[in-house]
Amino acid sequence: MFKKSFKNEHIFIIFAGLFFGSLHILSASNIIECLYIIPYGALSCAFAKMYSKTNNIWTGIFFHSMHNLLALIIIIIGG
Repeated sequence: MFKKSFKNEHIFIIFAGLFFGSLHILSASNIIECLYIIPYGALSCAFAKMYSKTNNIWTGIFFHSMHNLLALIIIIIGG
């Protein structure tokens, strides 16, 4: 939906990264937790870049799922 709204690929990637990254911090209870927009936004920019290059939303969905799975495995192993 967003991709068609932007003529410039770089603006699309930045906007999508900030938008989807900010969705992950909606429940932040203090200003320090809001800083998580940096890693979430960077990862979201990478997913937006994947979508922009492949024109296939499932590429980003797959890598997002793999990222979440890896994080879950690290949490389980690390305690």
